Amino acid sequence: MRVVLAGGGSAGHIEPALALADALRQADSSVQVTCLGTARGLETRLVPMRGYDLELIPAVPLPRSVTPQLLTVPGRLAGAVHGVGVILDRVGADVLVGFGGYVATPAYLAAKRHKVPIVVHEANPLPGIANRLGAHLTTHVFTGHPDTKLRNAVCLGLPIRRQIAELDRFALGDKARAHFGLRLDLPVLLVFGGSQGALSLNRALAGAIGPITAAGVQVLHVTGPKHVNAIQPPPGPVPYVAVPYVDRMDLAYAAADFALCRAGAMTCAELTAVGLPAAYVPLPHGNGEQRLNALLPVLTNIDQVAGMSEAAAAMGRKDADRWLAKAVLDIVAANRRPEVTAGPPPGERPTPPSATIRPPAASPPPFQSQPPFQSQPPFQSPPPEPDSLFTPRTTRPGAGGQVTGWGQPPAGAPPQPPQTPPPSGPGRHRQARLWNYKEGTRAMALVTPTEPVPLEELGRVHFVGIGGAGMSGIARIMLARGVEVSGSDTSADSAAVAELAALGARVHVGHAAGQLGAADTLVVSSAIRADNPELVEANGRALRVLHRAAALASLMVGRLVIAVTGTHGKTSTTSMITTVLLETGADPAYAIGGVLAATGIGAADGSGASFVAEADESDGSFLMYAPDLAVVTNVESDHLDNYGTEAAYRASFTAFLGRIKPGGLLVTCADDPGARDLAAQAAAMGLRMVSYGESADADYRVSGVATDGMATALAISAEPRRPAGDSKPGSFGRIDFDLRLRVPGHHYALNAAAAFAAAVELGIEPERVAAALATYRGAARRLEPKGEAGGVRVLDTYAHHPTELAADLRAARAIVAGRGRVIAVFQPHLFSRTRIFAAEFGAALGLADEAVVLDVYAAREDPEPGVTGRLVADAVPGGAARYVPDLGDVPKVVAALAEPGDLVLTMGAGDVTKLGPLVLDAITASGVMRP
Repeated sequence: MRVVLAGGGSAGHIEPALALADALRQADSSVQVTCLGTARGLETRLVPMRGYDLELIPAVPLPRSVTPQLLTVPGRLAGAVHGVGVILDRVGADVLVGFGGYVATPAYLAAKRHKVPIVVHEANPLPGIANRLGAHLTTHVFTGHPDTKLRNAVCLGLPIRRQIAELDRFALGDKARAHFGLRLDLPVLLVFGGSQGALSLNRALAGAIGPITAAGVQVLHVTGPKHVNAIQPPPGPVPYVAVPYVDRMDLAYAAADFALCRAGAMTCAELTAVGLPAAYVPLPHGNGEQRLNALLPVLTNIDQVAGMSEAAAAMGRKDADRWLAKAVLDIVAANRRPEVTAGPPPGERPTPPSATIRPPAASPPPFQSQPPFQSQPPFQSPPPEPDSLFTPRTTRPGAGGQVTGWGQPPAGAPPQPPQTPPPSGPGRHRQARLWNYKEGTRAMALVTPTEPVPLEELGRVHFVGIGGAGMSGIARIMLARGVEVSGSDTSADSAAVAELAALGARVHVGHAAGQLGAADTLVVSSAIRADNPELVEANGRALRVLHRAAALASLMVGRLVIAVTGTHGKTSTTSMITTVLLETGADPAYAIGGVLAATGIGAADGSGASFVAEADESDGSFLMYAPDLAVVTNVESDHLDNYGTEAAYRASFTAFLGRIKPGGLLVTCADDPGARDLAAQAAAMGLRMVSYGESADADYRVSGVATDGMATALAISAEPRRPAGDSKPGSFGRIDFDLRLRVPGHHYALNAAAAFAAAVELGIEPERVAAALATYRGAARRLEPKGEAGGVRVLDTYAHHPTELAADLRAARAIVAGRGRVIAVFQPHLFSRTRIFAAEFGAALGLADEAVVLDVYAAREDPEPGVTGRLVADAVPGGAARYVPDLGDVPKVVAALAEPGDLVLTMGAGDVTKLGPLVLDAITASGVMRP
């Protein structure tokens, strides 16, 4: 079945359409969904994020007054109708479902002309022009409100996302507050005004923010993209957090105790579904500061808020998406038309390929194929035909008792089990958050992709945390391009900070508002908290604030971009590609998340045409880049503190596919299941791609991998991809090369194969690529030798995921080759990752002969009760691990364990890297050469 959805412009039109799309896929996994939209609507971001194809048509808004523009409407509308018709024929649409807005008008007209069944859904009591038109073209009309006056209408309620419908606000509350940087012990007022914000609400809040925070009420303010700097909050311990837009409204609702908002249909439906009490502001009248101040007695009265929450929940409707999906399925079954072959009819003009935005997932997770809605409580399937609930009505809903009221099930629906409200009574909100404590971590907000700002428009640039691995590299390249750079960092003895200062950067130790100076642009990473004084100052001065990835994207403009991403192996693979390009004279610009051993730095601005970058997926920032060649090493569950689910994490990689430039190339590992799944999605999107690995079907096949001490041997072979002599990249004849790498480990052999494939596909002769890889000497913290004392070698690695630990420990065992033991010294990184992967970490450490586990390196997170390194130590098989929480005690512990021939491997993404020299000193000081 092929369903086309027309709902674009604002979130009020888009979200019901996407909720229906999810419900259709849940009912029948074979359903193919295509969404219609325009280039200027939110759908260009929201639809691909949710995993659906988006087809763009010209926007034809109707002028609200008689102007010369009105005369152009018929012609533009005709063009839009034609474009929709082409799409309907090309996808072989079985039904078109419209949700109003200016996308729906041409969609309804085209569907009528092409004899595609039409379904109309109107969310508001007062229908818009498009849906009034659509209701005259079909008998299949559904509404979200019982009093909506449209022909043939049946009230089903408003479809909302399962993420919202199934939200447990109290279970998610603490994590949600941590996500936004809010305190756990004070009530939260959520203020929002739709996808574009509400100027009158912003003004009202500006006049009342002082009394609100003085009363101990925190504010989470969704300002809209144009008003994020609208309010300067008063100083004090009560947070005011302003964000331009929220992709995760479930977290916003979970963080809040009360909402102040517009009265849009989607807002009303979602707030009642989740049971969040709210003050609705349908129309602006003045700024409303005094009325907003009058809410304070309500906001600080726990019992009153609890009662309102329960009343809101009783009004909520959570299954309209499933009812509407059932209606669409019924309609298609009754109107099934013959299959239509792909492609436009003779004489029709096909839609340009550039007008199609591909989805970030082949099918939106996490739905599985199953009969419609079975085992999906509390919903029960509607009565079967012929007495279908969805038979067209000839009377208005509400007449004759067909619909009993707002938020109620349709007439004839089976009874639904009662909702169990959260506990009530004094202190209920704060207690519920404590009772349901799950995560006290501060998750990073996922980065919203934006178009790069040309470098010349950035002006003077100030970096918060300039000494970080990623930030310092970007600052270095900007300095090389003549940008005036300043920055701050908490570390006074950082080598990166000293190097940047020597290059001309003005660097401060510590963070203070006055350090921005005359900066025009502020650059921050995801680890920077909202209350950082420099970020607060920049927002107050309305400076441009860029995420680190956006700043890097500005440096990529005009270059051939090679981006390397994946759960593991990004730094090494990026380093190897960079080494090949340097050794073959391409002189690339590069930005690596580590230090390249050959150059002693992690970033530089080369004179060549290419830019090699490590693309970080942890916070979604890799979606900022538009690569010409993309390498995906592997895809495995990680960073769930940010993404929430493994499905969402994997979907981000498919979104990354959509960032590859037309005609670009994808290089993936054929051995990794996650990368193979991604390759299948890329094939469906028509991307050009090659694979590498030990699998028989890999384009660049790896064989004979063997580790010999600190070196690794492998062979790479490939069939000719084009006739020999062809001058295009990747046109060489059969490839057969034996390589010897100066780094140990099977995983580095696969990384080298990725670099080999990428370089050959770029047009570099295979023999030159092989010779260049032979010179690769590794990257800092990637099995980096730190020295030897008393016959004991010490290596350091950045491994901080169970898969990475296992790979490096296998390499370590191959290095000692039975002539000594492997002693693993592991520092878990992040409380959330430790909690999620404690058992897997323990299993990986079982590959060592001895394991020493440190306490958790917090990084950006706050501690979680009960989450320490002991969780990992206790999970090591056979109780072979020692838990040493104090970093200062570790060198003596290791020195007492180590014997000549042993290899000590310090592991983790935190300050465990400092231990190498200290362990060597402790072994030397022990003065005992044990046999």
